[in-house]
Amino acid sequence: MLFGDGVQAMGANVTRKGLIAWLDGIVRGTYNDHGLLAASQTSWQPLKHPATMPDCKSHVQWQDNVGTFVTRSGPNEFTCYTTTEVATPYGDDGS
Repeated sequence: MLFGDGVQAMGANVTRKGLIAWLDGIVRGTYNDHGLLAASQTSWQPLKHPATMPDCKSHVQWQDNVGTFVTRSGPNEFTCYTTTEVATPYGDDGS
């Protein structure tokens, strides 16, 4: 969905450079990938490394008797801890 949102934002002029610019423009707290990601954790903006940040996960499990997913993360629905940010930078592959 992230890729699709970037392509949609570019309209008819889809380029690698345009997609990277779109990713770089995502401000922390503004994009949640249609509810799949925590918006507070989503950003491709450069940070000073190593940075520490809260990392929150929600764990769910399918439960047949209720016919849906149920949370397994505790009373606040998220398990959070502070972690060192691990960067996965993109690079120019020459294309």
